[in-house]
Amino acid sequence: MSVKLASCEHELFKAHFPTQPLLAGFLLIDIVASVLKDEVSKIKVAKFIAPIFPEDVIVYNIKTEENTRSIIVKKESKKVSEVRYEFIKNK
Repeated sequence: MSVKLASCEHELFKAHFPTQPLLAGFLLIDIVASVLKDEVSKIKVAKFIAPIFPEDVIVYNIKTEENTRSIIVKKESKKVSEVRYEFIKNK
């Protein structure tokens, strides 16, 4: 799944470092959970390796096993984050 982020004028970038906006880690998780309609019940791993800026294109590589999602997030083919969470599938 590929996502192009909004410009720095978007509300989601206003609160996190006003002089150098970046995507907050919780929003990185919230984007994928919202698209997949997951209710996150427990975050098992959350590694934020490199910053993600407005207008970046990020790619989510998602693997699912039972009620767990393992996600590698890349920007320009480089790993920028790793997340694993348990979820409840919403209908």
